Amino acid sequence: MAEPMVVVDNLHVVYRVYGTGADRGTAATALLRMVKRQRRPSIREVHAIRGMSFVYTIGHAALLGVNAALMENLTGEKNVMLGCLAMGMSPQTVKERYQSIVDFSGVGDFINLAMKTYSTGMGSRLRFAIASSKNQDILLVDEALATGDAEFRVKSHQRIDELREHAGTVFLVAHNLNEIEQTCNKVIWLEKGRIVQAGENVTEIIDAYLAATGGEPRVREPQ
Repeated sequence: MAEPMVVVDNLHVVYRVYGTGADRGTAATALLRMVKRQRRPSIREVHAIRGMSFVYTIGHAALLGVNAALMENLTGEKNVMLGCLAMGMSPQTVKERYQSIVDFSGVGDFINLAMKTYSTGMGSRLRFAIASSKNQDILLVDEALATGDAEFRVKSHQRIDELREHAGTVFLVAHNLNEIEQTCNKVIWLEKGRIVQAGENVTEIIDAYLAATGGEPRVREPQ
């Protein structure tokens, strides 16, 4: 058996939140804190992930660093180059793949503008196009498939299938159950930071999720 590709053992993620949603960032509450001589809003902790553990056992570990390399103040063109170089491509390879990346993303002439001017969907599509331009051992996709039109979703699914064929692992973070069922061969259902169910029985876990949350069961065509 190969070395595990991804091992998550007793993972905890805790965020610190200053103040509450009702009293954060308004002039009135700032003045009130000054009158009461409060130095800063109260601090509370949000325990987002609570002891999560799971293991994948195929392939070799390689972290995807493309998002860390991208810079919002630079143009899409510069970010394509930065992202590809960060993934280990040679300058010549970047040049050869540049146009196909831009075409896949669908950002068009906006490629010459700073990424900070992009909509959320445009930024997500360009990031996905860059990250998926090279076969990765591990690819992280966070809601990117929900940000494009039908044509982009079809292309994205096809690209993910290609990546999986090359023994890579694709993590898809999504709330769209149809995307999950069509794309994933393993699923993890998280609730309040804990794993409720996990495994390869994707359809059964989705049905259990719908039953638990009051969602309407879906009618599927017979195979």
